[in-house]
Amino acid sequence: MATHDYVIANGTGAAVRSDLNNALAAIVSNNSGSSEPGTTYAYQWWADTNANVLKIRNSANDAWITLRELDGTMLIEDGSASTPGLAFADDVNTGIFSPAADQIGFATGGAERLEIGSSEVVFNDPSNDVDFRVESNGQTHMLFVDAGNDRVGIGTSAPARTFVVSGGSSEAVAQFTNDTSGDGQDDGFQILHFTSGLTRLLNRENGPIAFSTNNSERARIDADGRLLVGASDTTHADANAKIQATSTGGTSIVLARDDASVVAGNVIGNIQFYGNDGGTNQQCAEIRCDADGTQSNNNKPSRLVFGTTADDASSATERMRIDSSGRVGIKNSSPSSQYFNDLVIGDGSGDHGITLHTSSSGSSAIAFSDATSGDGRYAGYIQYDHSDNTLKFYTNGGNERMRVNSFGNFMVGQTNGSSGTVGIVCNANGLLTNCTSNTDASVININNLTGAKNLILFRSDGTNRGSIETNGSTVTYNTTSDYRVKENVVDIDGAIDRVKQLLPKRFNFISHPERTVDGFLAHEAQTVVPEAVTGTHNEVDDDGNAVMQGIDQSKLVPLLTAALQEAIAKIETLETKVAALEAG
Repeated sequence: MATHDYVIANGTGAAVRSDLNNALAAIVSNNSGSSEPGTTYAYQWWADTNANVLKIRNSANDAWITLRELDGTMLIEDGSASTPGLAFADDVNTGIFSPAADQIGFATGGAERLEIGSSEVVFNDPSNDVDFRVESNGQTHMLFVDAGNDRVGIGTSAPARTFVVSGGSSEAVAQFTNDTSGDGQDDGFQILHFTSGLTRLLNRENGPIAFSTNNSERARIDADGRLLVGASDTTHADANAKIQATSTGGTSIVLARDDASVVAGNVIGNIQFYGNDGGTNQQCAEIRCDADGTQSNNNKPSRLVFGTTADDASSATERMRIDSSGRVGIKNSSPSSQYFNDLVIGDGSGDHGITLHTSSSGSSAIAFSDATSGDGRYAGYIQYDHSDNTLKFYTNGGNERMRVNSFGNFMVGQTNGSSGTVGIVCNANGLLTNCTSNTDASVININNLTGAKNLILFRSDGTNRGSIETNGSTVTYNTTSDYRVKENVVDIDGAIDRVKQLLPKRFNFISHPERTVDGFLAHEAQTVVPEAVTGTHNEVDDDGNAVMQGIDQSKLVPLLTAALQEAIAKIETLETKVAALEAG
């Protein structure tokens, strides 16, 4: 191993010969050594024994180019898709390159077509418009990727959809098989596609076809053609279902009967609910459609029947039906009534029930009746009379007891009342009474026929707070005043001074300018006897409306009484003094 600067120094014969031998040794050994030659030339060789590679100097003589390893391995530059590390002399942008560590790329025309990495093999990674085609012995497009249209075809050169499988005019297009016997026969199932447009999912064995999600079975078609969703149980042997979607009616579940001779009572379709007690499936409820008469073309009288299973029973019993005339029967399989035949509740054996009839011109009613008494309407009912828009309440064989008329008047024990004659109105201000057309009528008439009794009792927190009562001759207005509910009881002092602060006025109310009365202004009296006044001076609500103050003038009586007592005491003192002076 040697390196040389390839310049023969002047010297004697032996020295020159030695220098020549050294230069030749460097040439012969390709300047082999662990470090590069001290003097370099363009296209100079160097066997780098440290890196164990053969290098050549570039044309600019400013870098080394690695050619191959000294053990015979060939090394090439990584290159790129446009300048592959291994290319062809007449086609330098077509060849092999390394796009990244542990990857090999194949390029044509300066574009990557195939990339092989340590984790995947990718065709057309740059997403160029380059098709991919695999040819079999008899099919030029056995597998075809149409890059420009983002489609994949098997057996076709022009897939019209994202994925198209073409197998000829009549043969099976695709087949999924578990041919365990090796005889070429399908032991599992296959998908067949015919030119007629038929697509068939076929199980060749006497077994079900199951559908699963999340590794669990969700639905199946059993060997007898029954559709089961969410279960594999086939206990109900006559269950058949068809799921149908129409272009105009949305999605429907159709339970169909294909029979040319359907008579009353025949089952058209049935939805049944079953429960399992740990060993046996038994019926819990059903919704059934029956023929409600003989059927023919364009004549399909039908009824819906709803059934539930009673306690200690194993099959459903009818509870309600809607017949072909639209009548509803609850616990009644023949919903009809002499007067009210749209809704009948009752089993026809004497149970009391409800019948409902609606009419746009006559009246609508809810009747409480005994089915064994004939005309059940007269047992008791609530009726809305469309002729005068009155809601009426009847009891005891059809006697009217109460009504609400079209004016909103509520009447008990009478049937005649014009607008405002008798009425109870409840609005945002509370319960109001109205009596305007007849000044002699009582707004509220409380009649106690048993003598001395409370007419109205006021309670709060479960305790009596006051009452209005009569002793049979007069009325007394009471408020709680027992000493046992009071404390801190003291006499009123300075009552005369406080009375002097009261400012009695004469005035009329704005709503009645013709009437002048005596009284107080609430906010003025409030400064003297606060408990006599409610509300706040000049108060308004959130909408700016005035919230009026009120006064209970009876609350002034204690103060006036105390003031009178003080005045009487002074008068008596003065009378005593006057008497003494007159006697003196």
